[in-house]
Amino acid sequence: MLLVFVALAPTLFWLLIFWAAEKPGHREKAGPMARCFLFGMISPVFVSLVYMLPSAIFQCGSLSELLKQAPLVIMAALILIVGPTEELMKYFATRLAIYKEPTFDESSDGIVFAASAALGFAFSEHLLYFFHTIPTMLSVNPPPPEILKLNIDPLLFCSVVRALSPPMHPLLAVFWGAALGRKLCIPGTSRYAVFFGLATASIMHGLLDSSILLASRFNWSLVIFLLLNIYLIVNAVRSYKQLASSQAPVPVSMPLAKKFQWRYALLALIITAITEGLGYLIFQSLGGDIAAFTKSGFDPGQIVPGLIWMAVSIIGLFLAGLITGILSPDRTVKEATLGILVASVICNLLEYPSQGFAEQLTSALFCLLIGSLGAYLGEALQPRKNI
Repeated sequence: MLLVFVALAPTLFWLLIFWAAEKPGHREKAGPMARCFLFGMISPVFVSLVYMLPSAIFQCGSLSELLKQAPLVIMAALILIVGPTEELMKYFATRLAIYKEPTFDESSDGIVFAASAALGFAFSEHLLYFFHTIPTMLSVNPPPPEILKLNIDPLLFCSVVRALSPPMHPLLAVFWGAALGRKLCIPGTSRYAVFFGLATASIMHGLLDSSILLASRFNWSLVIFLLLNIYLIVNAVRSYKQLASSQAPVPVSMPLAKKFQWRYALLALIITAITEGLGYLIFQSLGGDIAAFTKSGFDPGQIVPGLIWMAVSIIGLFLAGLITGILSPDRTVKEATLGILVASVICNLLEYPSQGFAEQLTSALFCLLIGSLGAYLGEALQPRKNI
């Protein structure tokens, strides 16, 4: 039951974000979104049937076998089979769920409904990983005895890490969801718009999976993964704004700030610095040692302090963006992200002085990703503005 909650809670959180992103007066009802979510939950059943193809084409019927292949073979399997299959199943789930849906009357609704189905898909995929894939991998590669002595359930730990990963499925669904909204609501849209949206989402899906699975072979692969996620977030915000601009305006709206508002960048910087410092103090109070934590060798005694430090830092980054976005009278996504980025870079240089450029860049991009999510949600939760 705990694993089911771990899988469900993040998906409902992201569902709330996509719902809140719509302007007041234009937000969707719970019924159609729930129907998309349920149809998305069912779609992985059909995906598993299609995944029989890799066994015959690439001689790799399981994830462990796929990882043994050459990098080009891994990318080919992910881009040509995994990406198109999962995106098509999410698309079909959305179309079936909103067939002749009367509330689908605005082009931006395509993004909301597509994200809802994609989150249902993600929920079922989480359950599959929690109850099958991760236990299988742990049985083949059991954790070292030092981890077991810490009384940390490896299955629960791996499940929480996966559940808290970036919302890849709904962000990918934006490509074809936006195209579907244009096709159904904007006359003159190309008949191939949905096809190109699905093709783009499929390629991006394959590249994201490739960057994850190849991270153990290439250190720069994680940087590619973070850059792709940042691009997906930017694309989602841009696509929604483009579609929302063609809709009827909200009765009351707030103007854009004419100048860069440095006070909100400073606010985000202060919140980030305080929470990061608090996390570091907690880390040290629990017996954490920065040299032992960052060295390449495995030190099991640093796992619990390190995880708590990372959790406090991630929550602080998100809250810095969220609070700044809510308190600001105008749009301050740029201000919040800049303040968070500056504070994160300074803290990383002070806490990890021995890290190389690649590690510092990866850490900065990760902080920027979490902070921008909070900033965007804070902007979306302001009822008196167009976003």
